Amino acid sequence: MEYAAAWEPFMQGLRSLGYVEGHNIALERRPAVETPDQLPNVAAELVRLKVDVLVTSGTPATLAAKQATQTIPIVMMAVADPQAGLVASFARPGGNIIGLTIVGPELAAKRLQLLKEVAPGVSRVAFLWNPANPGTAINFESALAGARSLGVTLQSVAVRSPAELESAFAAMMRLA
Repeated sequence: MEYAAAWEPFMQGLRSLGYVEGHNIALERRPAVETPDQLPNVAAELVRLKVDVLVTSGTPATLAAKQATQTIPIVMMAVADPQAGLVASFARPGGNIIGLTIVGPELAAKRLQLLKEVAPGVSRVAFLWNPANPGTAINFESALAGARSLGVTLQSVAVRSPAELESAFAAMMRLA
């Protein structure tokens, strides 16, 4: 699961509704994958198992589930921007996807504005993101536009896998 912190509240929610794993609900969990290109295989496997609902975490996993089925309901958790290829619009999402979004692209620029208010001397900001994730790509573009209007230089630090994090943080320190 991309956002493991969301799992326990999800399980608590199920329990509060009377669902107890092993008693009246069966869960087919799949471990986190190393790279997003593995997600379509995981989604296809779950569809072949004929699950009743797919629960996903993050934009890449939800996109993989959407590509695997148009009939099984998909509950997305912690998706950056559902309008990045997941739903038609917030007002009329259509399809078989429902769930929660953690941010919208308009908030990326707002965060920079708040940072500038708290630390007016800020002139450069590193933006850690995964360009392979459509949700973060939209947030990056929004942050870039906001940075220009605030006179802030936005430094793109791209990370496509957990293995790249250490070098990304080292690169950010060199920018400081």
